[in-house]
Amino acid sequence: MVYMKASGREKEDFLQVITDDNPSDHIFVKDFVKTIEIGAYQSERGCKQKVQFDVTLDIEPNPQFSEDNLEKILSYELIVDAINKELESQRFNLLEPLAEKIAERCLEPDEARRVTVEIQKLERISGRLGVRMVREKLKSDNVDQPQYCMLRKNLANLIVVHISSLAINSKKIYHWLDKFHELPQPILIFIDRLFEVPKLNIRETVSKRIDMLLLDQNAWFFSDYDHRLCTVSNLTELVVSVRNNKVSVCCPSNFIINSSSSIPDYKNSTLTLAKFLAQEFGADRIVSITDKEEFKKNSAGKLGKKFENYSIEDWPEM
Repeated sequence: MVYMKASGREKEDFLQVITDDNPSDHIFVKDFVKTIEIGAYQSERGCKQKVQFDVTLDIEPNPQFSEDNLEKILSYELIVDAINKELESQRFNLLEPLAEKIAERCLEPDEARRVTVEIQKLERISGRLGVRMVREKLKSDNVDQPQYCMLRKNLANLIVVHISSLAINSKKIYHWLDKFHELPQPILIFIDRLFEVPKLNIRETVSKRIDMLLLDQNAWFFSDYDHRLCTVSNLTELVVSVRNNKVSVCCPSNFIINSSSSIPDYKNSTLTLAKFLAQEFGADRIVSITDKEEFKKNSAGKLGKKFENYSIEDWPEM
C-alpha cells in the first residue's frame, strides 16, 4: 500500500466531499501556468510574470459518465476556456476581479454548482502569493450588486470636481488648483472635452471608443498644468489616491467600460458623466467650475443636494 501526503487544502476539500449531504462530481484544472502581464504596481506594468491557476468546479452527478461519451459530459475544457477568455478580454490590475470573472464563466452551465478559483503569482516573492475564492451559483438571477458598493467606504470623503473647457482656459484655474491641494479631502477632477471626436465615416461603437480615449487624453493634457496632479484610470489607482488625500485627474474610459450600471448620454456634456460616476463612487460632494455664462445656466437648473456650482471667477470657502 502506498501512502500519499495530502496538503492542508486537499484535506479540506476531501472533508467537504465526504461530509456534504448533497454530493457532487468535480472537474478541475491544476497547476495551469500562464505568463501574463498583471498587477496594479508600477513595477508590474510593461512586463510579464508567471501566474498559476487552480480551478475546481463542482457539478451535478452525471449517470452518463459510464457511457464514455464526451458529448454527454461537462468537459474540463470549460475551465481552460474560462481562464483564457478572461485573460484575452483585458489587462487586470488585481487577481480578485480576474478570479471573479473566471468563476462567473465556470458557473454558467446548468450542471455547475460551485467553483473554487485559486490564482497565485509565482515570481513576486521567494514564495507564492495569491487569492482563493469559492463561489456558488445564485438561486436567483435578480441579485444586483453595484460595482462600487465594496469601495464606497474608501471613497466616502471624495470630492468630485468637473471643470468646463472654458474655465480651463482661464488663468485663474491655477488658483483653484492651489486651493484643492490645501483641502483635507481628496479631489477627483473631471475635464470637459478639449478635443472633439474627428468626423469620420466609422461605426458608432468605434466613434464612442475614440471619444472615450480623447477624454483620457484630455486628462493627461490637464495633468501637466500642475506637477502635483496625478492621473487615475482604474479603481485601484483611485482608492490609493483617495487614501493619500491626493488631487487626481480622472481618465474615465475604463470606468465607463467596466460600469455595471447604464451610463447616461454624455455627448453634449461630460458634466453628466462626472455626476453619474460621482454617485457610483458614493462621493461626498460634486463641484462644477464653469465660466460666467455656464454658471448662470447651471444655476437655473435642478442640480441635486450634493451638487455645488461655481464660476471660475468665484473664490469659495470650499
